Amino acid sequence: MVLAAVLLTTIPACHRKSGPQITDRTDIPARPMPATTSMAGAADIEAGKQIYTVGKCTKCHEAKPVDNWTAEQWKPILKSMIPKAKLDSLQRAQVTAYVNLHARKG
Repeated sequence: MVLAAVLLTTIPACHRKSGPQITDRTDIPARPMPATTSMAGAADIEAGKQIYTVGKCTKCHEAKPVDNWTAEQWKPILKSMIPKAKLDSLQRAQVTAYVNLHARKG
């Protein structure tokens, strides 16, 4: 009797459960945007330019030509200079967008 009770409780537990299956996809899922794609608008780019050329970035030194370096080369520069300029998160994004847009291609 005990054996029958054990079998009745374990056999259903081993049975493969069926779940919903997608057999025909009607649309293609959207691809996520790469992290390097800038979502900055023209106003953010202009604000970044102002911060870089006449704002906080020029309090200690003159503004360097942005196209002297590639976007990849700008990363460590921005990483070290943004805290020194005490930029908030919005200003950080604006300056980064401006620099990335105008950086040397390559």
